[in-house]
Amino acid sequence: MAEITHSSAFLFIWIGFTALMIVCIGLIFLWGVRTRQFSDQERARYLPLDDENRDLLQSASETQGHRENRQVARQEV
Repeated sequence: MAEITHSSAFLFIWIGFTALMIVCIGLIFLWGVRTRQFSDQERARYLPLDDENRDLLQSASETQGHRENRQVARQEV
């Protein structure tokens, strides 16, 4: 096993892996630019403070609560 790390094959594998990762990251970045993921930075800056998201989370938790209540009612029967 130690022979693998000392050979030039390990170096070529490492360089190939690094090149593959750079290409993948570049493609993901280009996808983000082409689909305009970075176009509205002002809006994205204030999303954590937006009450609209809180309403969505609250409605989702209420839906989850109703499901749990139905499951408890089924178990009691």
